[in-house]
Amino acid sequence: MRLKNAEWSEIMRLISRALKVVLLIMASSAFASGEFDVQGHRGCRGLMPENTIAAFTHALKLGVDTIELDTLITSDGVVVINHEPYLNPQRTRKDGEFIKDRLLIKDLTFEELR
Repeated sequence: MRLKNAEWSEIMRLISRALKVVLLIMASSAFASGEFDVQGHRGCRGLMPENTIAAFTHALKLGVDTIELDTLITSDGVVVINHEPYLNPQRTRKDGEFIKDRLLIKDLTFEELR
């Protein structure tokens, strides 16, 4: 049996609605039981520069339970914090000039990254 596009759309809409209900029930029960986890996304995104010690410290002072951050490993094995796996040419300068291409952090040494 082959479903038509309209039938697939209706099935996906129902699945989406069911998932929303399940997530709402899970969140409600976690909140009611006191198990709700307050996260500081990238530290304290929106209040402090994200992924900085200042953001992490501020989030902890606000009482978050979890600090969410992304880590990467440089080519020489140093763990660093960065949201993207690359350096953004619109934000990253080398010798005073913006870089031209995205540079993958995994391909750089820690010293090159600094």
